[in-house]
Amino acid sequence: MSTQLHIQKHGGVLEATYRWRNPTAYFLAFFCLFWDGFLILWYSLAISEGDSAALLFPLIHVAVGIGLTYYTLCLLFNTSEIRVDRSRLTIEHGPFPWWGGDLDIPVDSIQQLFVKEQRRSNKGRVNYSYGIRIVRTNGQAATLFNIFTPNSEDMRRLERAIEEQLRIADQPVPGEFRPDSASDSSPVVVPRRIEPPAIPHQPHIGHARREDFVTLRGKDYAVVQHIQFDWNNGRTDLLLHLSGPTGEIALYIERSATTPRVYESRQLDAGEQARLPLTPEAPPETFDNGEDAYRLTIHSRGYFFPEHLRQQGGISVEQWVYVAESAPRFRFVHYQGMTELYIEAALEPTTDIRVLKAG
Repeated sequence: MSTQLHIQKHGGVLEATYRWRNPTAYFLAFFCLFWDGFLILWYSLAISEGDSAALLFPLIHVAVGIGLTYYTLCLLFNTSEIRVDRSRLTIEHGPFPWWGGDLDIPVDSIQQLFVKEQRRSNKGRVNYSYGIRIVRTNGQAATLFNIFTPNSEDMRRLERAIEEQLRIADQPVPGEFRPDSASDSSPVVVPRRIEPPAIPHQPHIGHARREDFVTLRGKDYAVVQHIQFDWNNGRTDLLLHLSGPTGEIALYIERSATTPRVYESRQLDAGEQARLPLTPEAPPETFDNGEDAYRLTIHSRGYFFPEHLRQQGGISVEQWVYVAESAPRFRFVHYQGMTELYIEAALEPTTDIRVLKAG
């Protein structure tokens, strides 16, 4: 997996960083040293000999050198910061400014995203690079991420992450880069069917869906998002996002044949997540968090299904659950190159939770 792109999501906000540096930058740095060194030598000799004509002759070469050197510095040192919240999508490049690169647009003006491939031929050799474009709600196409990179998978990961954040169902777009037709024709993974409640008028929390209402601690909340997790071991879990009088609440439900286990869930921000030694490459069996000793109790692989992408199939996911004796548990999730960490406190079985089905 590429180390240039890092994506994380916390508190309902998607944040991504893209480091520009790639092997081309080192070649260009060497070339600029040669090109600029030659021009410095040329001008040194012209000035020492008082040859005014020689000072004017390489002006075009100077312009090329300045532009190429600036581009090389950007490739070596620049990083792009992408942030998507509920209202705005912003992109900033630095430390060197990039013309036409920074962006700040309302998310409700975005209809679709797609990866665009550019091909450049040089003496019979074809070079490929990739960026992201958007289709606005007015039908016009525009460049979203104009740092064209040779790594197409990074751009596809970033496209999918933004679409997931904005709840945009991926649709084919003319001119879109698709790496192979086989992946498009492969069978779509569909969510498991959840059996209806035995008593229709008494559904439990494991049957809640978007637009239903949940009574929790005597207060009514609307279900605004419903995500289903189908694990390879046959278990199906749910993640519900509720909105109500005390703000937003997330509930993670481990469904079972009897009473589901319900956890109140909060996603940690990047700083909180960085303090824990959890990585998908080498998840530990145990770790300490203050005075609490955590151990790995559940490791699951499967697919999850956000409602707005359900027709496009499941998203491959891996999950680790860590528990301690008398502390909230941690649930660590990895998918599409992204990691999310949640701290979860179990709700007591006696907690007043009731579901009112919409309609």
